[in-house]
Amino acid sequence: MGHKRGIVLGQALQGAALVLQAAFPTRVAFLLAGALLGLGGCLASVAYAPFLTASSEPRERTHLFSLQSAVGTLSAVVASLIGGPRPGFFASTLGLDLSGREVYRAAIAAGAGIFALSLLPLFALRPSPALSPDPRPVWGPQGNGDGLRRSSS
Repeated sequence: MGHKRGIVLGQALQGAALVLQAAFPTRVAFLLAGALLGLGGCLASVAYAPFLTASSEPRERTHLFSLQSAVGTLSAVVASLIGGPRPGFFASTLGLDLSGREVYRAAIAAGAGIFALSLLPLFALRPSPALSPDPRPVWGPQGNGDGLRRSSS
Protein backbone atom coordinates (compact mmCIF):
# COMPACT_ATOMS: atom_id res chain seq x y z
CA MET A 1 0.00 0.00 0.00
CA GLY A 2 2.79 2.42 0.79
CA HIS A 3 3.31 4.83 3.66
CA LYS A 4 1.67 7.85 2.07
CA ARG A 5 -1.42 5.90 1.00
CA GLY A 6 -1.72 4.38 4.47
CA ILE A 7 -1.55 7.79 6.11
CA VAL A 8 -3.97 9.43 3.67
CA LEU A 9 -6.42 6.51 3.76
CA GLY A 10 -6.31 6.37 7.56
CA GLN A 11 -6.97 10.08 7.88
CA ALA A 12 -9.72 9.92 5.23
CA LEU A 13 -11.47 7.11 7.14
CA GLN A 14 -11.37 9.23 10.29
CA GLY A 15 -12.82 12.19 8.40
CA ALA A 16 -15.55 9.98 6.94
CA ALA A 17 -16.40 8.83 10.45
CA LEU A 18 -16.89 12.44 11.58
CA VAL A 19 -19.14 13.15 8.60
CA LEU A 20 -21.11 9.98 9.39
CA GLN A 21 -21.61 11.14 12.98
CA ALA A 22 -22.79 14.58 11.90
CA ALA A 23 -25.06 13.35 9.11
CA PHE A 24 -26.66 10.40 10.91
CA PRO A 25 -26.74 10.90 14.69
CA THR A 26 -28.02 7.42 15.52
CA ARG A 27 -26.57 4.69 17.71
CA VAL A 28 -25.77 2.45 14.77
CA ALA A 29 -24.06 5.28 12.88
CA PHE A 30 -22.06 6.21 15.99
CA LEU A 31 -20.95 2.60 16.44
CA LEU A 32 -19.93 2.37 12.79
CA ALA A 33 -18.20 5.75 13.04
CA GLY A 34 -16.31 4.55 16.11
CA ALA A 35 -15.09 1.53 14.18
CA LEU A 36 -14.04 3.75 11.25
CA LEU A 37 -12.24 6.13 13.62
CA GLY A 38 -10.36 3.22 15.17
CA LEU A 39 -9.51 1.60 11.85
CA GLY A 40 -8.38 4.89 10.32
CA GLY A 41 -6.34 5.78 13.39
CA CYS A 42 -4.60 2.40 13.37
CA LEU A 43 -3.90 2.56 9.66
CA ALA A 44 -2.41 6.05 9.85
CA SER A 45 -0.45 5.32 13.05
CA VAL A 46 1.09 2.17 11.62
CA ALA A 47 2.17 4.05 8.48
CA TYR A 48 3.69 7.09 10.22
CA ALA A 49 6.69 5.34 11.83
CA PRO A 50 8.02 3.75 8.63
CA PHE A 51 7.33 6.96 6.72
CA LEU A 52 9.31 9.03 9.22
CA THR A 53 12.09 6.44 9.26
CA ALA A 54 12.33 6.40 5.47
CA SER A 55 12.28 10.19 5.32
CA SER A 56 15.09 10.82 7.79
CA GLU A 57 18.67 9.96 8.64
CA PRO A 58 19.39 7.93 11.79
CA ARG A 59 20.81 10.96 13.64
CA GLU A 60 17.53 12.88 13.04
CA ARG A 61 15.11 10.20 14.18
CA THR A 62 15.17 10.76 17.93
CA HIS A 63 14.20 14.39 17.48
CA LEU A 64 11.76 13.65 14.65
CA PHE A 65 9.81 11.00 16.57
CA SER A 66 9.85 13.14 19.72
CA LEU A 67 8.54 16.10 17.75
CA GLN A 68 5.81 13.99 16.16
CA SER A 69 4.70 12.80 19.60
CA ALA A 70 4.78 16.31 21.06
CA VAL A 71 2.85 17.83 18.16
CA GLY A 72 0.25 15.05 18.37
CA THR A 73 -0.25 15.66 22.09
CA LEU A 74 -0.39 19.43 21.64
CA SER A 75 -2.91 19.02 18.82
CA ALA A 76 -5.14 16.90 21.05
CA VAL A 77 -5.04 19.55 23.79
CA VAL A 78 -5.78 22.40 21.37
CA ALA A 79 -8.58 20.39 19.74
CA SER A 80 -10.17 19.83 23.14
CA LEU A 81 -9.86 23.50 24.05
CA ILE A 82 -11.48 24.54 20.78
CA GLY A 83 -13.97 21.68 20.50
CA GLY A 84 -15.20 21.67 24.08
CA PRO A 85 -16.95 25.05 24.01
CA ARG A 86 -18.05 24.68 20.37
CA PRO A 87 -21.58 23.37 21.20
CA GLY A 88 -22.12 26.40 23.42
CA PHE A 89 -20.94 28.67 20.64
CA PHE A 90 -23.34 27.10 18.14
CA ALA A 91 -26.19 27.15 20.66
CA SER A 92 -25.83 30.89 21.19
CA THR A 93 -24.97 31.77 17.58
CA LEU A 94 -27.63 29.65 15.88
CA GLY A 95 -30.23 29.88 18.62
CA LEU A 96 -30.20 26.12 19.26
CA ASP A 97 -31.00 24.33 22.48
CA LEU A 98 -27.72 23.38 24.18
CA SER A 99 -29.20 20.07 25.31
CA GLY A 100 -30.52 19.24 21.83
CA ARG A 101 -28.83 17.06 19.29
CA GLU A 102 -28.68 19.70 16.53
CA VAL A 103 -26.08 21.76 18.37
CA TYR A 104 -23.82 18.71 18.63
CA ARG A 105 -24.38 17.85 14.97
CA ALA A 106 -23.21 21.36 14.09
CA ALA A 107 -20.15 21.01 16.33
CA ILE A 108 -19.21 17.64 14.82
CA ALA A 109 -19.78 18.94 11.28
CA ALA A 110 -17.50 21.89 11.99
CA GLY A 111 -14.90 19.49 13.35
CA ALA A 112 -15.21 17.37 10.20
CA GLY A 113 -14.57 20.47 8.09
CA ILE A 114 -11.48 21.37 10.08
CA PHE A 115 -10.31 17.75 9.87
CA ALA A 116 -10.79 17.80 6.08
CA LEU A 117 -8.39 20.75 5.87
CA SER A 118 -5.77 18.65 7.67
CA LEU A 119 -5.84 16.19 4.76
CA LEU A 120 -4.53 18.76 2.27
CA PRO A 121 -0.87 18.76 3.40
CA LEU A 122 -0.82 14.96 3.32
CA PHE A 123 -1.03 14.99 -0.46
CA ALA A 124 2.32 16.81 -0.57
CA LEU A 125 4.13 14.08 1.41
CA ARG A 126 7.11 12.62 -0.41
CA PRO A 127 9.47 10.02 1.02
CA SER A 128 13.15 10.76 0.75
CA PRO A 129 14.49 9.44 -2.58
CA ALA A 130 17.90 8.88 -1.00
CA LEU A 131 16.59 5.92 1.03
CA SER A 132 15.42 2.57 -0.24
CA PRO A 133 14.67 -0.78 1.42
CA ASP A 134 17.83 -2.67 2.36
CA PRO A 135 17.76 -6.33 1.27
CA ARG A 136 20.40 -7.21 3.88
CA PRO A 137 19.42 -8.39 7.36
CA VAL A 138 18.30 -5.55 9.60
CA TRP A 139 20.36 -6.81 12.55
CA GLY A 140 23.56 -8.78 12.69
CA PRO A 141 27.00 -8.47 11.12
CA GLN A 142 25.67 -7.32 7.73
CA GLY A 143 22.80 -5.14 8.90
CA ASN A 144 23.03 -1.46 9.71
CA GLY A 145 20.22 -1.65 12.28
CA ASP A 146 17.68 0.54 10.52
CA GLY A 147 16.68 -1.60 7.53
CA LEU A 148 17.53 1.18 5.06
CA ARG A 149 20.30 1.57 2.51
CA ARG A 150 21.82 4.90 1.55
CA SER A 151 22.07 5.38 -2.18
CA SER A 152 25.54 6.05 -3.51
CA SER A 153 24.42 8.96 -5.67
